[in-house]
Amino acid sequence: MHTTPDEHIRHLRPRLRTRTILFGVLLCLFAVVLLLASRQVALTKTGLPTETHPSLLGDRDDVEVMRGRLDREPYRTWERRLLAQADAIDTDVNVSEVEIAHRAKALAFAFSLYGERRYADKALRLFVRAKRPSCGGKWRELDEVVAGAADYALAYDLMAPHLRSNQPLDTKMRMFIDELAGTLYRERYVWPSPGGDTREIRQACALGLCALAIRGAVSSHSQPGPRAWYTRARRQLTTAFEHQICRDGGYAEGPGRHFEAAEVYLPFFAASKQVMGEDLLTGERWGWHLGRNYVRLDPAERVAHILAVVAP
Repeated sequence: MHTTPDEHIRHLRPRLRTRTILFGVLLCLFAVVLLLASRQVALTKTGLPTETHPSLLGDRDDVEVMRGRLDREPYRTWERRLLAQADAIDTDVNVSEVEIAHRAKALAFAFSLYGERRYADKALRLFVRAKRPSCGGKWRELDEVVAGAADYALAYDLMAPHLRSNQPLDTKMRMFIDELAGTLYRERYVWPSPGGDTREIRQACALGLCALAIRGAVSSHSQPGPRAWYTRARRQLTTAFEHQICRDGGYAEGPGRHFEAAEVYLPFFAASKQVMGEDLLTGERWGWHLGRNYVRLDPAERVAHILAVVAP
């Protein structure tokens, strides 16, 4: 039976509602990053730019720009939802490892935007609880690692300046992100499993976010480090997108899978532009692809996409 794009979204919304809140904030920050001028990138001995924080979705100045947009839509709506979520988080409740990562990211965003100590304290309490996601089944467990790695990379980037006064926890989080990235670098999905290329895209972008979040880490001679992670992520991402973006710009696995992919590839694209000076949203096919698929999201997300592309 044929279903319209709107029916697809209505079917997906109950499962994705909470994830949409932070996805919206990511799009808002992505809009800021896309408007930045190209920057000179100084490489360190790791082969990646000097590590600073925050830097993945923007620096301190970009956060100030973001704050200045919170009095207009769609930013105002996302602000209310984000703060409601952050205020409601109980750091002692028993939830999954992936949910802990998701909540830590929400609190990190709230702290970066408002600087309120209560958000930072709650985020750090969740950092203390952080551990590798574990779920039965080869591809299901890797799904959990991908989701947790992406969230922790973004959360750590936002919280790193605050962690300077807590060196043991800072060291723990850097080692933890290194562990997650190592898993993403070594492990591959075992086929057949649903959502093939979408999973590859999410894995590649999560690996890339980890690489850029702790890019100052120096790897040993026997172990790959951030430069190798980032190189693998870019190569894997290119291959997966070549399979998914059709000649007419559509996403082969459909709007639901595209939403899942975009949750991770949008922040990675923003981080690549911000840190590496690489604009991964170039080319005519990309333009058609984004235009075709983002109109299938709800109105607030469509507005954010338009702002990301054309806002002055």
